[in-house]
Amino acid sequence: MKRPAADLLKVLIESGYMKEYFMQQFPDLNPEPGRDSYSVCCPFHDDNTPSMSIDIEKGLFICNVGCAQGSVFDYRVKKESIT
Repeated sequence: MKRPAADLLKVLIESGYMKEYFMQQFPDLNPEPGRDSYSVCCPFHDDNTPSMSIDIEKGLFICNVGCAQGSVFDYRVKKESIT
């Protein structure tokens, strides 16, 4: 059985949208050449040191404090308070 969300996520990753979206969300993000995973300060809690990991290749994020995790879709829903 096909999973439309998984297919869309694959298209977003391959098109470069994922990287572009997270670069807009975290302007101070300094990607390293050849690296698809980044650590950033989590926008969902008071964070002074990077506790959120973003994996551009997989289109996933996780807050290592435990307040949020999921795909880029989950991030947008939580960040933009979409219900």
